[in-house]
Amino acid sequence: MLTCPSNSPSYSQAIAQEENREEQAKQAIASHNQLLETTKRQLAPVISGQTIIVLGWEGNFNQSFIFSTGFITGLLENLGFQVITADTESFDTSIEAIANIQADHILVMPSGDNTIDKAKQQWQNNQILRLIPAVQAGNIYFMDYQLTRIRGPIAAKIFINQIRQLLQS
Repeated sequence: MLTCPSNSPSYSQAIAQEENREEQAKQAIASHNQLLETTKRQLAPVISGQTIIVLGWEGNFNQSFIFSTGFITGLLENLGFQVITADTESFDTSIEAIANIQADHILVMPSGDNTIDKAKQQWQNNQILRLIPAVQAGNIYFMDYQLTRIRGPIAAKIFINQIRQLLQS
């Protein structure tokens, strides 16, 4: 069984109980699970058995971090990816370390003052990053980091639809 969008069914149910919206919560969870299942089937040919790493990308200092287990990585796992995660998120992963990570796909989430356009340019201009096999295969995607700050069915739906669009492009 898939988990609800917050990755904690009891948390969502507690909120729903408190707000007398248990039926709406059940419908939201069912809708979320249906979206996950449909998207998983659609993307299976692309992601079955594939690894992905999610990077927070701070452009000002060209610092980055590998996401640890959480909301976004959980959604990617539910869709069928094998997610490479860090034990903790720390801003000390060098470009050289990223270049040595063996992942089939890379999801870059610009953070801080960085933007998707700036991050794309940074990756295009860096010779080390351009040599990563996933980048050369065209399996690099960019998504707004702010999406990681929101939890729940709406954020999950936005993320799932964006990842589906990126993978089908």
